[in-house]
Amino acid sequence: MKKIIFSLILSSVLMVGCTDFLDTAPYNEIATGNMWESENLAQQGINGIYRIFYNDDLEQYAVDKGSSGYNFYGMEAHGYSTSYFNGIVANSASLKANYAYLSYEWKWAYTGIHRCNDAIANLHRAGLDEATFGNWMSEVRFLRAFFYHCLAMLFHDVPLYTEPVNAEDCYKGVTPRAEIWAQCLEDLKYCIENEHFANNNLSGERYGRPSKGAAYALRGQIYMWLEEWALAASDFENVKKCGFALHNYSVAAGTYQNQWSSAAERNSEMIFPLQLDAEKGYSGNLQQIIGSRDQYNGISCMMPNSNWVDDFQMADGSEFEWTTVFPDWDAMKVAEREVFFARNRLNTDYKTNYDNLKKSVGAAVVDKYYLPEGNEQRVMAAYENRDPRLKLLVLTPYAEMDCYEPSQSNGNQVTKVFRYPFITRSKNGDANGWDLWHDKRKTVTWFYLYRKYNETQKDAILSRAYCHTDIPIIRYTDIQLQWAEALVQQNKIAEAVALINEVRTRGGMPALHVGAGLNGVSNKEEALAAIRYESRIELCCEGVNYFHEVRWGTYHDSKFQGQNQLGIQGMWGNVFTKHYWHGEKMLRWAIPAVEQQRNSNLPRTEGWQY
Repeated sequence: MKKIIFSLILSSVLMVGCTDFLDTAPYNEIATGNMWESENLAQQGINGIYRIFYNDDLEQYAVDKGSSGYNFYGMEAHGYSTSYFNGIVANSASLKANYAYLSYEWKWAYTGIHRCNDAIANLHRAGLDEATFGNWMSEVRFLRAFFYHCLAMLFHDVPLYTEPVNAEDCYKGVTPRAEIWAQCLEDLKYCIENEHFANNNLSGERYGRPSKGAAYALRGQIYMWLEEWALAASDFENVKKCGFALHNYSVAAGTYQNQWSSAAERNSEMIFPLQLDAEKGYSGNLQQIIGSRDQYNGISCMMPNSNWVDDFQMADGSEFEWTTVFPDWDAMKVAEREVFFARNRLNTDYKTNYDNLKKSVGAAVVDKYYLPEGNEQRVMAAYENRDPRLKLLVLTPYAEMDCYEPSQSNGNQVTKVFRYPFITRSKNGDANGWDLWHDKRKTVTWFYLYRKYNETQKDAILSRAYCHTDIPIIRYTDIQLQWAEALVQQNKIAEAVALINEVRTRGGMPALHVGAGLNGVSNKEEALAAIRYESRIELCCEGVNYFHEVRWGTYHDSKFQGQNQLGIQGMWGNVFTKHYWHGEKMLRWAIPAVEQQRNSNLPRTEGWQY
């Protein structure tokens, strides 16, 4: 293994949660009561907490039906930067408390909480020396705070359990959100004040484990939700003092894209990563979800949101407008804009597809706007001279991309082109230069594809379900941008701009300045907008944007563009699958119906159907 999270690999669990999933039976035939009788067994118990971060069903790509693991796919699906081809909470025309997402997140967090409670109550029995006890206890209390913070962000008021319980004792009502966060703060205070808890775990055998810096980062994020700006800024500054920092991969050096490769995963930003390995039970299936069929047979479910792609600024920092490329863009019907994205020579080389285009947008539109020998080049111009991170994060129309799929071209590496409409992925057994096969290709719509985390090289991974690049759960770029936000909220604009610029200039964009004009920041609102821009660009595919949009109060304006219905859109803005805005009540997830049925002390969440 290239990295080790567990000193012992476990096959079953300590506790599962306050549902019929609760199981205090032994794993590896060690009863819970005996689990803490030695250092070796106690280490197994703590490792069992981490086990729930891993997905055991690596062929499952529907994030609302996942069986296990940290569901960052699901959270990414709810965020602004990403469109997900399968279900999210907003899919339905009504809010239903029996939705699988709700039960999944509830069960997952309480699984972790009850395992943490078992460890906290029993770790003293293991005969540990003071340093080991302090380190392990801090680790467990950090994890309990993390799980409760996840619940508080999603469900608000939830039951608070701080001691081990049996299934029949899970009858508590809800505790107010503020008190849940107060418990988190108490746990994190313990971590921060413990002299035996390392400042960081950026290297060595304990790489990736929680640390004092991670505790500061998590506590600072909770303070952001509580709008305790000065406390948040102080904690974020302490994260840096603990040794975490922005990585040095940059657009200028031609290395920006290296940051999400397995070769560079152990960098100074990894405050709390999900460590993956190409071994069953410890790998991920992100390639299956974001890759094309020509990249390890991916299913292309997690795709860049077209509105998010439109948000990428011009290289000089000005706003992008489609009308600069297509003057009639705003005057046209959305469906008619398809004509601008069609490949060259449809009228001569692909007559059937040309006829289909005329049926789709109208013959008059095709006659007026279609360029048989220049259509591709014209739309490609829309992606030129933009924020350079765009082409590093997203596969844009008619761009080339390396591909590897064992069943194609005799298992050789090839280069393909992202064309619309898709015609063929190969000819006479040779795929090189032909059309890249986006799995969600449609005759009247075209979706973007991520480059970020997309494995394109032969032998980079074993298969689409055995990905081994670590995924950040807490990353320093996120912390630095929240630090800047906390400063802005205190009207410390100049200090905030300095932090923003460290991220922005690394990405190849011009620095901001305090004042008026292009790239000027003259007030709090402009500074917050600059932070949100950088956060949305930098943190795509990392499962954190949903929480930021909700906390910022921007979710309706970003994900739904201020509308009551929107959903998955093609490149030219056509809606393919509807999502429904149900008002602010949808941002407070319902206590799952199955939990409310098991425990009558749990209230029904207002605005949701039970």
